[in-house]
Amino acid sequence: MANLQSSSFSTTYDVFLSFQGHDTCKGFAGDLCKVLSKGRISTFMCDEELFKGDEIPPVLYKVIHESRIAIIVFTANYASSSFWLEVLGHIVENKSYGLILPVFYDVDPFHVLNQSGTSTQLYPLLLNLIRLQQFNPRNLAPKL
Repeated sequence: MANLQSSSFSTTYDVFLSFQGHDTCKGFAGDLCKVLSKGRISTFMCDEELFKGDEIPPVLYKVIHESRIAIIVFTANYASSSFWLEVLGHIVENKSYGLILPVFYDVDPFHVLNQSGTSTQLYPLLLNLIRLQQFNPRNLAPKL
């Protein structure tokens, strides 16, 4: 991957893939990225380890803004990271997305909706996505 400070770094992607690298989904996110790439879908895999420091660099905001689709891989620990909450907030505020697709990895979406189990912190995040996109996550359950 090109240096994030480099002027040659491309910021135009079809998909912005957000996941918490410290969770077990890193393999899943990598596999998803490979599948998308095989389908010639350019994907930016946003891994917190790429960015050192407390602040999100401006180039990452640019990548988020210029991507057409955001895929957010929610895990039980996703909401415990201030980095990911800031990234998610910017994704939700970005009105240029055609689609924001939540993926629940090792998290039951019904536990999130019912605010039970270990994923109660995800409920407010999911609620904002529902309001933003006006979709019913219960319709996604059979496909997950």
